[in-house]
Amino acid sequence: MMRKDLWWPTGLIVTISGTILFFIWFIPFSASNMDSLVTEDYYEKGIKYQETIERINRTKTDGNLFLILPASELLIIQTHRSRVASIQGLISLKRPNSINMDKNIPISFTKNGLQKIDLAPGVWNLNILWNEGSVQYQQMKRIIVEGT
Repeated sequence: MMRKDLWWPTGLIVTISGTILFFIWFIPFSASNMDSLVTEDYYEKGIKYQETIERINRTKTDGNLFLILPASELLIIQTHRSRVASIQGLISLKRPNSINMDKNIPISFTKNGLQKIDLAPGVWNLNILWNEGSVQYQQMKRIIVEGT
């Protein structure tokens, strides 16, 4: 049985040893981690991201949002009939858990303002980037497509 007056030196030695072992592990680990938080073209990427923010805000303020309806293994995108002829753009569908299922589809609405896209069930990140005349818009949304 250990005497009561020897508990605090043992605790102190264990704490100091643990701290030293942590730093012996942490310093080589952090030195070998090559993930860079800064890219070489960070300024250009920042400008592109700002343009994305401006397109999304313009879409919200102008009220040019598409109606997005996920259905059973189907995605329906709807717009007003009067806008069909003036819209050109791209629909990007990204599957978070499978890069092989990603799709880029050009926007092509029917005369009624509908576009239907067959999709596998699951979670999808939808990004619609389009032009109406010379004005660019963007709409992003996470959708869940249900199976049959």
